[in-house]
Amino acid sequence: MALLVRNSGFASTGPDLLVGYPYISSDSVIFVDSVTGSDSNAGTEEKTPKATVFGASGAISVCTSNNSNLIVCLATHRETVAAYTWSTAGVTLISLGSGTSRAQFTNSGIITVSGTEVRIENCYFPAASASITRKLAITGSGFEMRDCLLEGGANEATDLVLVNGVANATFRGSTFKVTASVSGTSRTGVRATGASTNLLVESCTFDGGSYGWTSGYALQVDTATADRFRFRDLTLQNYSFAGASISGIKGYIGGSHTIDATSGWKWTE
Repeated sequence: MALLVRNSGFASTGPDLLVGYPYISSDSVIFVDSVTGSDSNAGTEEKTPKATVFGASGAISVCTSNNSNLIVCLATHRETVAAYTWSTAGVTLISLGSGTSRAQFTNSGIITVSGTEVRIENCYFPAASASITRKLAITGSGFEMRDCLLEGGANEATDLVLVNGVANATFRGSTFKVTASVSGTSRTGVRATGASTNLLVESCTFDGGSYGWTSGYALQVDTATADRFRFRDLTLQNYSFAGASISGIKGYIGGSHTIDATSGWKWTE
């Protein structure tokens, strides 16, 4: 019998899962844990997980595009991710746990999400372990990030996330935070460029910490071709500004607030 339940390991805002107790039900579910797993495993049972998500034989490698694939990381999972192109469409990556006690993905290269309708939920991306321009480059339409934590340390030089010329990227309930200074660069939390349309950033927090965002923006729509953006219910604090080049484009801002006098909105016409 299938039951609709929330796994106790998920954050309170995490997804409900359709399960036939005690297993999660989906077209294809892959479990991942770096502590107990091996990439030689199929990963289809929690007791025999894969060891990586982004490895050559990791969880994404056995997913099929547009097959409702679900990758479930145990909270103990820790993975360092070199440059990787995620081209498989329709895959959801979620983690058990909450806060920093959930699956951690430490960038040593850029993750380029070119597959459409990819979703990342409840994951933790700490400061990068090597010099990179950004953590995630979104080049596939329909991307969604929900309830994640991304930190920018000394190595993230330009953006934490770049949305590059695609439609319908969504960020909900996530936190983007600066944890160390970086010199001679132009770092933002989320930046949309090119012909990016229908960007939605909702219920997210941008925190410049003690350092701020070196670009002057925590959230930025930086060209007149990045059209129809929506910013709702944001929290901006510690030298965090949101801004857009609003000449010739349309957008919506509502319900957002700033914590201090060092944060707010900037517009270029």
